[in-house]
Amino acid sequence: MGESGSEFGMRKELKNFVDVIALKKPAGLRYERKEMEDEGHMSSTLLSNYYGLKFVFYDMAFPDSLLLNYSDESFLIHENRIMSKYGVGAKQSAESYVSLAVQLSGQERYSEASTVLKRSIGAYPYDVGLMNLLANTYEMDGRIDNAITTYQQALSVSRKYNYLREEEFQQQIDRLKNK
Repeated sequence: MGESGSEFGMRKELKNFVDVIALKKPAGLRYERKEMEDEGHMSSTLLSNYYGLKFVFYDMAFPDSLLLNYSDESFLIHENRIMSKYGVGAKQSAESYVSLAVQLSGQERYSEASTVLKRSIGAYPYDVGLMNLLANTYEMDGRIDNAITTYQQALSVSRKYNYLREEEFQQQIDRLKNK
């Protein structure tokens, strides 16, 4: 057997290393062994980094309990916990916030969806798409003043970053003011 065999080389050394860790596992140590099947020595590095980071930062993602039984309190506790642990810049992907907000809006839980979207804008203050979604959510919830304020914020950010969406947001503001 060559270097890639299970009885010699790196795989054997990795197995020995994992066996020692399992035997003398320090309290609180989390570890996982994952082989990159069908990958060579060089290409496995990229996947190892990806899965390693995903493993290390496992607690960043929304827990299943939050997704299955959402409350604003549990959402904000989770977000504050990750910011306390990893720093104030810790955040979900914008996609994760949007997915949760859309799920809540689909259940007509607009107030809760707006809580998620307000947090997303705090995490991504330059994302006018999130602001647009929050303004729409406010409107669906009958909170027209909040929708107008959010569109005004989006308009300002669009100007600042030259997104060229000012006309779109101004039209929404005008439409809502004439309701």
